[in-house]
Parts: sequence; C-alpha cells; structure tokens
Amino acid sequence: LPPPVEIVRYRLFQGNSVVDHSLFGIRRIVLEPEDRYVSFRYAALDFTQPTRNVFAYRLEGFDQIWIDAENRHTTSYANLNPGEYVFRVKAANRDGIWNEAGASISVTVLPPWWKTWWAFIFYGIFVAGFLFGARKFEINRERQKAQVKESELRALAAEALNDQKKEYVGIVAHDLRNPLSAIIGYTGLAMADLNTGNAGQAEFLKDLQMIDKVAKNMSSF
Repeated sequence: LPPPVEIVRYRLFQGNSVVDHSLFGIRRIVLEPEDRYVSFRYAALDFTQPTRNVFAYRLEGFDQIWIDAENRHTTSYANLNPGEYVFRVKAANRDGIWNEAGASISVTVLPPWWKTWWAFIFYGIFVAGFLFGARKFEINRERQKAQVKESELRALAAEALNDQKKEYVGIVAHDLRNPLSAIIGYTGLAMADLNTGNAGQAEFLKDLQMIDKVAKNMSSF
C-alpha cells in the first residue's frame, strides 16, 4: 500500500528568530512580507523501514517540476514573490509504491503595503488629483491671460476713442473759430457804423447782412 503522507509543520525565519507552527488541521497559511524564509517539514506514516521512505515535493506557482527530496523530511523557500501558491508533497515506501495524491497546503504571500490594491487605488487617486489640479491651474492661468488681454484691448479702445473725441473737438473748435471771429468782427463794424450817425446806416445794414449770412452757415454744420 502507498504510505500516508502529512505536512507536519512549517518554520518561519524572522530576523534572528525562528518560529515553528503546527499544521495539524490547517489547509492554508498566510505569510507576511517580512517572512522572507519558510521551510516545510513532512512525514510518511509508514514505519516498517522509515529510513527507506522517499519524498518528492513541488511548490505550484514556483517550481516547474517535482523535486526529488530522497529521504529528506524538510525543504525551504526564500524570498517568494507576493501571490498564491500550493505546496504539495508525495511519498513512496521501501517498495517504491508512491502515494500520488500526497498532501498539500495553500500558501498566500502578502505584498508589502505599497504594493497592495488599496495602495494602488491611492496612487491612482493621487495621480488623477494631480492631473486635475494641473489642468485646473492651466485653465485658470489661460483665463487670467485672457482677462489681462481683454483689459489691455479695452484700455487701447478707450484711448483710441478718447483720441478721436479730442480730434473731433479740435476740428469743431477750428470750424467754429472762423465764423465766430467773423461775427465778432462784423458786430464791431456795425457798432462803429452806428456811432457815425446817418452816414453809417447803409454800412450798418451791410454788416447785419454779413452777420446773418455767417450765422446761417454755422447752422448748416
């Protein structure tokens, strides 16, 4: 008959300390990131000639093939990557009859906190927040540039309008200056003609006609 086989215990090496754990009734173990070195001890329950019992083992997810352990009862692994594994062991008795079903135990190696799923969620949120903030900053900067440009354009437009007003006032003042001067001149002549008596009445009438002509010309502006 093939010999029964059991995985008896596992050992963790944590720094300078060694911790043994029984695997009685346990089908799964969890290794922390700091558990860099682990060993398994197994046994074949065939005591006819126990020194002739032989073993083969395999850590699924790490070993590609079965490893011949001969009559050794322990094996070790170091620096396993985070993930899920299954350690399997099978045994044969002195007659070379193998227990192919063997024994197995699931092994979970946890990642360090910066490689956990919630850490990657945080990284994603941080990157998204950074990109959003950078985009918002860029939009605000472009908006401020547009506002400054608009203010400059408004100032230039106001300055141009003010220059146009000044030019228009200057033109109007120039256009009004000559007719007003003419009115003032003819008014003075009319007053002088009145002071000369009857002789100046004809000249006074001419002066009034010129004043009327100049006033009509001004009303046509």
